[in-house]
Amino acid sequence: MGDPQSDLLRDGAVYAGNWLAHQQQYREIPGVTAAIQYQDQLLLIAGYGYANLEQQIPMTSTHIFRIASHSKTCTATAIIPLAGHRQR
Repeated sequence: MGDPQSDLLRDGAVYAGNWLAHQQQYREIPGVTAAIQYQDQLLLIAGYGYANLEQQIPMTSTHIFRIASHSKTCTATAIIPLAGHRQR
């Protein structure tokens, strides 16, 4: 039997993948790509929908996107726990 925390994380990643696939179709989003990593373990790496609707090219985890302002959210998410740790 595996580590309970690892099992929960894997189950959560499977759920997240299924949820993303459903949301992509339900909300008619052309394509989504996602990855979930915990420590050194890659729990999910997937593409949903299409990278190019006209040519029906499926979205994959290898498609490259311009990050633009999305990196601000990632940076803030990483900094918040550090700021809370410093105040203690």
